[in-house]
Amino acid sequence: KPEVSDKLKKKKDIHVDQNKKEKSERYGFEKVEILNGNIGYIKLKYFADAGHAKKEVFAISDQMKNTNALILDLRGNLGGSGSMIQLLSGIFLNESETNILNIHYSNREVTMKSDLVTADHKYSEHPVMILCDDQTYSAGEALCLIFKNRGRAMLVGSTTAGAVVAAVVCTST
Repeated sequence: KPEVSDKLKKKKDIHVDQNKKEKSERYGFEKVEILNGNIGYIKLKYFADAGHAKKEVFAISDQMKNTNALILDLRGNLGGSGSMIQLLSGIFLNESETNILNIHYSNREVTMKSDLVTADHKYSEHPVMILCDDQTYSAGEALCLIFKNRGRAMLVGSTTAGAVVAAVVCTST
């Protein structure tokens, strides 16, 4: 984009506008509510940078912590920042599950770790269901894979887009 190159030339922070946009969009959390039966529902349309979203994410996890179960809707999720995967994994997984994803590049391997999250922000005791579809991409797929491999969530929907390496197969609805 021309405006990005202009900002770089003027040595301006190119992330300011992105951070403002994400904040105005509640960092991708499109809908957060408690449904009948005390079931939490979160619609996440993309994974924002957790460094900026942490306060909002903790407010949402605190709102959900007394629900009986949670539905995390990742249908149509565009993907995004790995830092949000790490933060959400810290909230939803047990402390013992810190190594969450190994990424193999042609010249190196990276191990992604979950964030350390204090007990007051954890949601590791109640059931989680993730809704996914063929429009669930990248970071959304990675979170599905992490939670599925650990038995942390039931995945419901259709097979994801396949942008991670292989599509995550979900239970059909």
